Amino acid sequence: MKWFLVLTLTILTSLTAVADQDEGTYVTNNRQQCIDFAFEIYNRTSDTSKSMDLAVSLCQQVEDTVVLKLFYEWFNQNHNSIDALGMAVKYGGFYAVGKYKVALFMFSIYNKNHNTDDSAHRAGEQMLKVPPHSEGCLERYFEIYNRNEMTDVAMDKAVEACRY
Repeated sequence: MKWFLVLTLTILTSLTAVADQDEGTYVTNNRQQCIDFAFEIYNRTSDTSKSMDLAVSLCQQVEDTVVLKLFYEWFNQNHNSIDALGMAVKYGGFYAVGKYKVALFMFSIYNKNHNTDDSAHRAGEQMLKVPPHSEGCLERYFEIYNRNEMTDVAMDKAVEACRY
């Protein structure tokens, strides 16, 4: 029953939230923003029609373009733009909505001991386990755990304390 309430609340939040791009919240024109973003990337290497088809297909999997762009930037540091976009899409779906600040915080912690790719993957996987806008919870419990634990362990335990 708890999962149903969380899912319902998440859906309602995503449907009623009004967009602020810097906050990474869901926006009503999210799909068009995603298509525009992906099209620009695909159009560098493919013809216009194929690029548009690829962008439309990719964006069917995306619910939070701001989070997608964040992960794209991280992955694009070590990968070509097409591969980076393909990796980023995994972290831009339904469970990413409203988790821009969560992802930023997690990445900042993991990136202290790991390279950009590993940090992005770790942040992405852990981000999917916590509710939207849970950065306050994560920061609070990370600080407590980090007094006696290594940063990775402290973050993993904070995720467990704050998870759905």
